Amino acid sequence: MRAGWTPSLKHDTVAVVNFGGQYAHLIARRIRELGVYSELVDYEQVCEDYMRRVRLKAVVLSGSPMSASSANYSVVSEILKLGVP
Repeated sequence: MRAGWTPSLKHDTVAVVNFGGQYAHLIARRIRELGVYSELVDYEQVCEDYMRRVRLKAVVLSGSPMSASSANYSVVSEILKLGVP
């Protein structure tokens, strides 16, 4: 998340969580082109508080095989506990 940025609280949101993939911004743009509000969020900025505050309807995890590490497991585990597609 950028400095000074706050998540939208008035739109149903698809969060595109970037784990270092080169296509994360393209995925977010394609979702927007479908008429759905989406936000690109860096995995280091994802927290349960963020996920609960936004009107989260779906999560897209974007990354490369190299980003699949045990260090990222806690973030992915937190996201999966939310129970959103």
